Amino acid sequence: MIRHEKVAVLALCAAFCAPPALAAAPKPADPRLTEILAKFDAAQSTVKTLSAEFSEIREIGLLSEPVHSTGHFYFTQPGDVRWEYQAPKRRVFLIRDEELLAYFPDEKRAQKARIGLYQNRLMKMLGIGQVSADLKKYYDISLVGESQKEIALLLSPHARSVKSRLSEVRIWIDPVLWLPARMQYREDDGDTTTITFTRIEPNAVIADGTYRVELPADVKVEHGLSGFSPGKPSS
Repeated sequence: MIRHEKVAVLALCAAFCAPPALAAAPKPADPRLTEILAKFDAAQSTVKTLSAEFSEIREIGLLSEPVHSTGHFYFTQPGDVRWEYQAPKRRVFLIRDEELLAYFPDEKRAQKARIGLYQNRLMKMLGIGQVSADLKKYYDISLVGESQKEIALLLSPHARSVKSRLSEVRIWIDPVLWLPARMQYREDDGDTTTITFTRIEPNAVIADGTYRVELPADVKVEHGLSGFSPGKPSS
């Protein structure tokens, strides 16, 4: 199994299966950061659905060249997600009804796993449709850059369940939409995943069938997340 192809949403799942650590002591507020997070919260609270195209770059220590992928992302509150890779080969990752489905059409293979109560936690950890108070349960947030085109936030994990997988997360906010336009996950071994969103459509009309995948009869279905360890290509 090619583990380095898995999207960050899957790489993070294993880290969410332990209770979060107690929140760190609050730090003095940065007035500008407070203003930015208030606008971010206002935008996030209005998002009921989201559609966007994405490009993903995986930089892995064991590989000489980065791995580039493109596809489409869909989200519907409270926690339906379809993350569909269209190039260089098609893969579909679907979260719905407390279940995660990974489908690899070219390989005629799929994996299913029950994620139960961790589905809601996963949404909060990824920052999808969540306000900053949710993110602060897992991260310390700081402002590290600002321009007319983007605002850069650094999320440093303080929850043990996240620190065991990630050393940091960076989010670049679009100052017009006040939603994430780019995200970067740095794993504890230095491998990084950078996801850039384009054609972002908050509250887009998403077809009813988007969160359903009909598996052909010849697809082998495995159960569990054994193949979703991040950053390491399998033998």
